[in-house]
Amino acid sequence: MGQNTLISGSDCLDIDTSTAVRIFLKWTVMENGIPFRMILPKALYNAEREYRAMIESSEGTGKNGVTDISLGEIHAEIEIFRNKGKTAGE
Repeated sequence: MGQNTLISGSDCLDIDTSTAVRIFLKWTVMENGIPFRMILPKALYNAEREYRAMIESSEGTGKNGVTDISLGEIHAEIEIFRNKGKTAGE
């Protein structure tokens, strides 16, 4: 196995890096794009938990009566909270 060997082993191709890159580039030209599918397996990404958190947050704002709060009001609330922290830390 040489220093530049990319893939080696009993069940591998045993080719060097420059050959592997050359093969990849030729296939990229022949396919007019990446020569393999680029997708995430569903097992790696599942937005169910994030979706449930978003729904719960939305329901919570309705229960607390803040569904119609404006962006300006949100910024004002944040500023009040920050100022309280500065006052308490002084």
